[in-house]
Amino acid sequence: VLVKLADWPDWTHPWQTKRGRFSEHRTGSWSHRVAEAYDLTYDLMTPDERTKIRTAIMERIVGGAHRTYVYNDNITAATSNWLAMVVGGSLMNMTAMYDDGPETENLEPYFTGAMMKFYKFINRVTDSEDGAWGEGFGYANYSFSNMSYSVPSLKNVFNIDVTDPLSGVYNEFIWAGIFKERRWFEFGDSRGNIGNPQNWLYLLDIREEPRLSWYYNYLKNSESYESVLFETEDIPQESAFEENPVKRFRNVGTTVFKSGWEPDDLIFTLRTGPFYNHQHHEQGSFWYADRGEIFILGSRPMSQSTYYDDPLYQPWFTQAVGASTILIDGNHQSQRIGDDRKYAPGFNDHAFIDHFLDGEDTAFSTGDIGRLYWDKVESLQRNVLYLKPGIILMLDTAVSGKADRDVTLLYQTERLEDITAGQDVSTISRGDATLNILHLAPDFIEAKAVNHPHYLHTLQRERPLERSGMLTVTARTDRTEGYPLVIANLFSTTGGEAPDVQTETGNGYV
Repeated sequence: VLVKLADWPDWTHPWQTKRGRFSEHRTGSWSHRVAEAYDLTYDLMTPDERTKIRTAIMERIVGGAHRTYVYNDNITAATSNWLAMVVGGSLMNMTAMYDDGPETENLEPYFTGAMMKFYKFINRVTDSEDGAWGEGFGYANYSFSNMSYSVPSLKNVFNIDVTDPLSGVYNEFIWAGIFKERRWFEFGDSRGNIGNPQNWLYLLDIREEPRLSWYYNYLKNSESYESVLFETEDIPQESAFEENPVKRFRNVGTTVFKSGWEPDDLIFTLRTGPFYNHQHHEQGSFWYADRGEIFILGSRPMSQSTYYDDPLYQPWFTQAVGASTILIDGNHQSQRIGDDRKYAPGFNDHAFIDHFLDGEDTAFSTGDIGRLYWDKVESLQRNVLYLKPGIILMLDTAVSGKADRDVTLLYQTERLEDITAGQDVSTISRGDATLNILHLAPDFIEAKAVNHPHYLHTLQRERPLERSGMLTVTARTDRTEGYPLVIANLFSTTGGEAPDVQTETGNGYV
């Protein structure tokens, strides 16, 4: 097969080649298997076959990756999983072929160029300080499925260890969701179902981290090819369930307020951070679960839509209207894409966590998303006070710019019929539980239960169709008063009865 492939003039789809892209993620993922095939069949080849195959690999895989992603610096911000596939695949082929013939005695500038791009990707897509992966679980897993080939190869052949920035990047997947149900509360295109973790075994083998050892063994549901290659059985385990369930991941912008680790505990996950590849216009969006029910979706699951075929993917699914965030003047596309965290000095127009505090009885976080709303507002923040163990008080504050603005808060939920909108309190009911949203301020708001369109995969796969919906809460800024608009909502889950909350309204306060 390798000999036959060596005769092909191009190993990338012609559509990509015509656009000046001489390798892409499918080619990159496949190239790891080419390196493996070359290594395993080396002794079966004649000297001429070896030369022919090496020459083809250098031109089609190594050269294509270098020309596209190093020389032309495609994916400049370097947070895309494509780099794990394409550049990692190039590096793995170079480790397999190094010094096997005159065409691979000197691998420069290809090796250094690929290493610099690969390590740039690993550093930029990760938050090794708190432990997160910017692209989300689905793309982290996709990247790891290929890095589990390329990273050990670099260490085996050249003694190059690139795993330091990867340390602990699984932590957000443990905290920001219902881990005991293998569910991460996803953002962007990434899916949130956490499957068998065999792709993490190479990292466990190299770093021997007790927390990763526990993560792997807790999630493992079967043995795998990787569990044969990597000996990790004797590495100690350190459970996350002994840790504080409240946590913030500052660099990616995730705040997690949880009352515990059980599936029926309160779980609130808010995202206010910089842009990473495969993300949507959804900064300020949050998930809310309690009593075993998910009441508010940060955004609709990726399983409901598709990149290319869904006519609502661009105008709805990826926009602010498709998330539990904020619209200005009812504009579905209110929010713009923010800057990457490490793109270039001075590129700081992105959301961020401004304050975070965790105490014995309360926790607090401020997520600033105002830089993403063009010049429509001077400031826009989500301030969240967590009264442990079961109350969330959210204060959305807006300072209008040149004119007064309508500010609309969106709360996405599964079914329209679960929503009851009211002037003083709105509810979302699921199963035997009810989320009560008390509208404390301002005095005049408009709450609505709004039908949300179905995305393509839902239309194709689900029978019978049920109307999906979102609760919207709208208030208007007033520049004449000189104060920010404060929209205060208190979240409390009950068994269906009204919550035991008393409010007192005074002069300028509640």
